[in-house]
Amino acid sequence: MHAFVRHALQEIECAFVEAGSTLTQSQVGNLGEFVTMSIGRKKAFPGYRCHPANANEPLNTISKSGVDLIWFRFAAEPSADSVLLQEVKTTRKPGMEIHYGLVDDHKKMFGRTSRQTLSIMLQAMKSRLVLDESRPDLSKRLTRIAGVSPQTCQNVTLHPTILHEDTDSDPGSIMLAVRTSIAALGWSESVIEPWSIAMSELSDRLQRLGEGL
Repeated sequence: MHAFVRHALQEIECAFVEAGSTLTQSQVGNLGEFVTMSIGRKKAFPGYRCHPANANEPLNTISKSGVDLIWFRFAAEPSADSVLLQEVKTTRKPGMEIHYGLVDDHKKMFGRTSRQTLSIMLQAMKSRLVLDESRPDLSKRLTRIAGVSPQTCQNVTLHPTILHEDTDSDPGSIMLAVRTSIAALGWSESVIEPWSIAMSELSDRLQRLGEGL
């Protein structure tokens, strides 16, 4: 996994931090999103396009708001178009207590005042399709997918994700609790597919990745 992520960072010609420079919490989070995006691109979702909030700038000291990773695929028939929403948390602490934050992230998707409502988060993608790709037809197809509530979303799958130490004893039960809590917000359990990504010596490993090592 380490060599895989380091190669992915080298592919985007990442500007690594200086040796001995401790990563900030934002950089740790952004790097965790990059790890997750790399797995998605190469292994899990090769047929999807990705719109990341921060993963394209994995060592930026600032983290932008929005769904961490939005994956979308336009099918031959519009009725088969699909969107995957992936919120990512990275924790270097044992116990994975950060999972509470995943549930909070999903609560914001349909808040009336939140900047992270689903329709707003899809707006950047829709604008890019119209302005950069001259595809207003595809923009309209994204509008159809985004509902005004979990129950009205069409072909949307959630992938709540935690990147954590591989010494955590029972990540499966924690992610099951995440799934249950998100389902209580109105999502069907059938569209919630949690990810648990374990890496040994995570804190040291992320630091070395940040330095390009």
